[in-house]
Amino acid sequence: MPNEGTVMAMDVNEIRQRLEHELRSTGSRLREQGGPLDPRQLNEVTPTEEPQGDPFDRIKATESRELYLLSRERLAERLERIVEALQRLRDGSYGTCAECGDAIAPGRLRALPEATLCVRCQERVEPVQASQRTVRAFYPEPPPRVDEPDDD
Repeated sequence: MPNEGTVMAMDVNEIRQRLEHELRSTGSRLREQGGPLDPRQLNEVTPTEEPQGDPFDRIKATESRELYLLSRERLAERLERIVEALQRLRDGSYGTCAECGDAIAPGRLRALPEATLCVRCQERVEPVQASQRTVRAFYPEPPPRVDEPDDD
């Protein structure tokens, strides 16, 4: 197992306790926001009412709603990553980079216990993820393609 030294240096029980604490804490924060604990159910409780009031009130209400949804989505994603980290701890793959197979540094795992990538691979992947988020924010779905008939 390539990460055995990393995980042993950190103490498996300490890692499990930290992940379980993060799981409880994140789940509690998500429940406080009224969100489901299953990320696949996130869209099921999304408020769909149109904001009332003058244009500035509607803008403020829309902005608040977007921030709320973003926060809830990030918490749900983190909850899922923590559950996956606990599974990796059980199956022995915790601490191994999912990209290159090298050990993830203990300091990184202490700071971000659900990490799946070593720093080198994360730095390589991050710009791609950031650009994908930007594109999705502006163009959530591609517009339907309309084929125009030829005028021959």
